[in-house]
Amino acid sequence: MKLAGPKGRLVVTGDREKPYYWCKDTKTLDRCKSVGSPAEAVVLTVDEAESHCGPLTIDQLHHKLQFFWGTITDYRIDGHKHHKYERVDREWHYRTWLQYFIDNNVQFGFIHAWVGALMRENSHTPPNLFQQFPEEFDISLSRLAIDDRAAYLKQDENGQQLIIHPKKSHNPRRVWDLCSHKVIPAVWLFSDRIPIDIWAVSHSWVRDTDRNYIWTAVNNFEWPVPIPNGVTLEGIREELIKFGCRYAWLDILCLRQEYPEHLLYQKHQPIEREKREQLRFTEWAIDVPTIGLVYRQAEYVVTYFNGLGRPFQARDWQDERHWLKRAWTLQETVSLSKVLVGGVNGDMESALESQINERMKLSKFLVEVDSFRTSGSITKLLQEIGHRYATNPVDKVAGLIFMLDYTPEELPVYKPNETQDEAWSRWMLSFSMVDGITHIISASISPSLVPKLEAG
Repeated sequence: MKLAGPKGRLVVTGDREKPYYWCKDTKTLDRCKSVGSPAEAVVLTVDEAESHCGPLTIDQLHHKLQFFWGTITDYRIDGHKHHKYERVDREWHYRTWLQYFIDNNVQFGFIHAWVGALMRENSHTPPNLFQQFPEEFDISLSRLAIDDRAAYLKQDENGQQLIIHPKKSHNPRRVWDLCSHKVIPAVWLFSDRIPIDIWAVSHSWVRDTDRNYIWTAVNNFEWPVPIPNGVTLEGIREELIKFGCRYAWLDILCLRQEYPEHLLYQKHQPIEREKREQLRFTEWAIDVPTIGLVYRQAEYVVTYFNGLGRPFQARDWQDERHWLKRAWTLQETVSLSKVLVGGVNGDMESALESQINERMKLSKFLVEVDSFRTSGSITKLLQEIGHRYATNPVDKVAGLIFMLDYTPEELPVYKPNETQDEAWSRWMLSFSMVDGITHIISASISPSLVPKLEAG
């Protein structure tokens, strides 16, 4: 049974093989029955996503939701005790939520995303999402997962902060809901393991002169979004949807970005910028060393080798800005079967076949690098990252840590302002807790790789 929606509108299925379909009618479905894939949702236009609900009445907002979702007040939700089903109280709980959205002039895209999270009806959905009161609802991205992540940190005897269980405990804070065109709290969608219908996007960062910063309602104007010249978020969104992606993790939207000083007075006063920059450092301490988890658990990784949103070109393999030459993309390298090449039509195989001689070099390289990572070959990983480039030299050390199967149960936090020597020393100290690993590292690398890692 398909999801009810406005006639002629595009619905994303979240299925790579059947990425989308078009609504044939506006027939209302019984929400107590299956609505197909939990990833299905109607794709909003930009204007619909950014429209505010303040001017609406409760009945008008209710009818607007019905237009896209059918009769949501009869939808049965899974309680957190004994998996028994309960009904949403249409006269109190549901209408109270609608009134909250109206009173707070919430953009409709966030409401569309919230309803989509309720509709998922799978084992990953956080049970407390259904028990929340409107007062607990917070769409401000500035507070997402800041306080509770302190539980994932500890201090060692030297006063150094460590991340506890880095490969088990750390999920992304935010996810881009493509149908709603909004960045939403990831806790709306899951509370434990990242579900595979959240894809990841990997890309090379173009030079500063080739990108600009935009303020956008997509991330609720939380930080200026760096994006290559001539590329739009809407264009990237359209391509991801064509692939069949329903939810995506994209760093420029889901990982708090730097707030350049030249943008200071466009949105916030100096004290506000300082506060947001402090939030960035707080988040990055945990998030940056564990980014690789998102890519490993994603069903697919859409990769832009020549810059985010830019067409794929079989050239410039050795350019320091190419995806193959960046330090961070090493931990974003996954099995070839999971790679979808951005900027081309079709999957990886068809992209390679169109220019077989040059592109087969890329295919071979990805397989080789993935084997380095999965086999935990310390020597080869060190040599490979030594040939890559990073804006901040510390990134070479941080990018290497998470990739090894030897990663300890306690991982050093990311400190962007320390030296490469300091980062390397902290990294080696954490590995000294793993039997024999320090000896393996010391015996398998040349002095030139510690800690300079060659390329700048």
